[in-house]
Amino acid sequence: MLRRISRVLLRRLDRVASVVNGWRAARDRQEAHRRSRELFVGLLMGGLCDHGIDPATVPAMRRFDEPEPAPPPISLRPPNARARFFAEIAQLRRRCLQRPVDLARATPMELFAVYCFDDALIARVTGG
Repeated sequence: MLRRISRVLLRRLDRVASVVNGWRAARDRQEAHRRSRELFVGLLMGGLCDHGIDPATVPAMRRFDEPEPAPPPISLRPPNARARFFAEIAQLRRRCLQRPVDLARATPMELFAVYCFDDALIARVTGG
């Protein structure tokens, strides 16, 4: 009888532990998202300052003054995500360099591509 009770109790405790681990994983994902957002904003502000642009004068930077939006839904990263990201940044950078970026209408990713990356860095990271 005691063994039966302990088995049932252990199964219930395992279920509780899996729920708690799920909460912990969700909390860790939210924390990682918050840290990556802070890093992105810091890099973007640094890139703008390095080019003599006051980040407070760029309208796209105002969105980072607002509270952080709700976390995105969980999705799996594709195996080539890093290479695809750098290819898209390189393409966006080329497009933005063909015509000057209007700071009043630029998106954060356009600012990031132009002011935080250069062609040598992209070539070094992508191996091309």
